[in-house]
Amino acid sequence: MLSFTQLIHFVVLMVSAAFQHSCIATAEVLPFVEPQGAPNAPDGYAPGQVSCPETRPAIRQANNLSNDETTWLEQRDKNTVSALRYILKRFNIGNIDTDSYLDGIVSDGDAPPRIGIAISGGGYRAMMNGAGAIAAFDNRTTNSGTKAYTFSSIANDTNFADAQTPMPIIVAIERTTDQVQIATNSTIVEFNPWEMGSYDPGLSAFAPLKYVSSSFDNGTLKRGSHCIAGVDNVGFVMGTSASLFNQAFLQIDKANNVPDFLLKAINNTLADIGEENRDIANWPNPFIVDVIFAVDGSADTQTRWPNGTTLVATYQRSKEGTSPQNNNFPKVPDQNTFVNLGLNKQPIFFGCGNSSGPLIVYLPNAPYTTQSNFTTFDLEYGDTERNEIIQNGYNVATMGNGTVDENWPACIGCATLERSFIRTKTALPSKCEDCFKRFSWNGTTNDTVPGTYEPEKIIESGVGHVALFMGVVGVALSLIFVFFYMS
Repeated sequence: MLSFTQLIHFVVLMVSAAFQHSCIATAEVLPFVEPQGAPNAPDGYAPGQVSCPETRPAIRQANNLSNDETTWLEQRDKNTVSALRYILKRFNIGNIDTDSYLDGIVSDGDAPPRIGIAISGGGYRAMMNGAGAIAAFDNRTTNSGTKAYTFSSIANDTNFADAQTPMPIIVAIERTTDQVQIATNSTIVEFNPWEMGSYDPGLSAFAPLKYVSSSFDNGTLKRGSHCIAGVDNVGFVMGTSASLFNQAFLQIDKANNVPDFLLKAINNTLADIGEENRDIANWPNPFIVDVIFAVDGSADTQTRWPNGTTLVATYQRSKEGTSPQNNNFPKVPDQNTFVNLGLNKQPIFFGCGNSSGPLIVYLPNAPYTTQSNFTTFDLEYGDTERNEIIQNGYNVATMGNGTVDENWPACIGCATLERSFIRTKTALPSKCEDCFKRFSWNGTTNDTVPGTYEPEKIIESGVGHVALFMGVVGVALSLIFVFFYMS
């Protein structure tokens, strides 16, 4: 059984191009792999002094990827080519020799396609929806961490160091002291296996994650200063990105059976916050990524379904110039358009044909086989409910295991290669042209305020257990400790 207790509000961006390993066999039995971190904290949960490395830890400016990440990424590219060969054959894009195409990329020194996956927040609803999507993409989940496991220890794992596994990035949003809501220009901080920091101008620096609690002076740790380790406990890093219970304050006026004097007192306390800010979630910085699969389990509508708010917020943030590294997010429509045009109940591509920035494959939670719009504050689920939501998340990612659209696997392949086709000036195969016509947003908008959004089940009869995705091999986007998602 999955360990759900640690899965509170964070996101992962998997910097990988790994298409390998089969999908899982059933929704009831999810596979596990060995943990890829290590229990290397100095003293359980407590940080403590450790011996400093010969090269003293230092804080660097965020003007590029770290040397560690750059080296790892180069090796990762080499490791994913064979997996890409296999899966692209199985996807059967047509009208293109994918082996020869990949050979040309390698011989020209170009990077193979790189894939990211971002999973939204929304309590256990979003967690299980995301778990179903991961189940569709990969046959590996992970062991739950223990008190001594640290996030930076992932970098020491042999498989990760050899770039045999994807890279996890947990993202947190900076919050001003005493603020409940989060502004769109808030600094986004990332945690990767080597560093903690941000590309946003408000911080624009990275510190070595293992030693984040050490006493740095002007970016350096002076001789004689102690190195402190263990602050990057896995649970602490994950919890840093949590902000679920802000919603209790944001929804306070809708509360039932709360005395008027208490509502007035709370609202007076929050009056200075301002209403132009919202408690939002941003996708992480799409740094050198070709495509991002954005799995959205948000509860944006009154009936707790997504309406594209997270994409809209991220697009608005990119246009504000908050981060010079994140200004190429593709244009998306307003939330009313998402609902009115049905863009929130099937996969949608954003950014097709753009020469910069990632292609976004939006995978919104929708009722394929069950009404999976549980409230964020439902904290207890029976096994049957759990499995049905995971199954539905699987169906969201696979379009009902191909029941809704049998060409969806090929369209995933086209989305994966689209930016590479642009870089290499390769004409789109006809099947890809069909896919982009079918799934790309064409720029049409309808901002009329929609009525209550109450979608019906897409597949009334269901599609069986979580099984092989159209007989193809799943996307290797395995996570390191547990499924990562964010609010």
